[in-house]
Amino acid sequence: MRPYFSIFLCRCRALLLYRTAAAAAFGTRIFWGLIHIMVLQAFYRSSTQAPPMTMPQMVSYVWLGQAMLALVLWRVDADVADMVRTGGLACELIRPIDVYWMWYSRTAAVRVMPTVMQAAPIVLLTWLGRGLQGPPSMAAALSWGALTLVAVLLATAISTGVTVSMLYTVSPAGGVMLASTLTYALSGMLLPLPLFPAAVTRVLHWLPFSGLIDLPFQAWLGMLGPGEALGWLAFEGLWTVALIVAGRALLHRGLHRAVILGG
Repeated sequence: MRPYFSIFLCRCRALLLYRTAAAAAFGTRIFWGLIHIMVLQAFYRSSTQAPPMTMPQMVSYVWLGQAMLALVLWRVDADVADMVRTGGLACELIRPIDVYWMWYSRTAAVRVMPTVMQAAPIVLLTWLGRGLQGPPSMAAALSWGALTLVAVLLATAISTGVTVSMLYTVSPAGGVMLASTLTYALSGMLLPLPLFPAAVTRVLHWLPFSGLIDLPFQAWLGMLGPGEALGWLAFEGLWTVALIVAGRALLHRGLHRAVILGG
């Protein structure tokens, strides 16, 4: 584990250099968060039925989404993509470590460090401005922390799977676009999942994407009891393990069929 933890820390230190980009993202997130809230408020005012979430819960959900946006896959690791395209992958194969876990560690840093840099100021500003509600109890806070931790592992597994898919395609653009669209639309980032029709919500909750955004946010808002949170925590863990196993199998098969030009 030590080599992979070192890779994770080195990648995190490299990402810390992008503080200006994080500051720019902060302003963009606040702007789009306000627009998102205003659109949903318009729907709330025109609705004739009682919504499944109160207005303060909906506002908090949106701000949490803006804070945790970096968990949603937008792009693959550019360095790994160059290795696959140029043949530098051969250097990865001679290292005395597992290629999958090396890529997983790098991807985890890409998911964690931008989220930490961007989430902290957004949460602080919106909480002080009373737009963001805090967890209603210690149990809700602990449930949110546990679900968020596993959500990071799940998001990393999804992103690493997309990275592995580059071994089977000419360009990673298609896989990235498909994965980012699915995660953004089905995780609750575009529209809180409780606002979908009940039958659709039940289906979406059994997909892995709900574990990235919706389930941790519902725990934060106190919409999940401790027992429910524990069950969904196991659900997230199972999806994470399944995606890791599938990713390793695809990587093993892809490395055996990969052709390195010039060697």
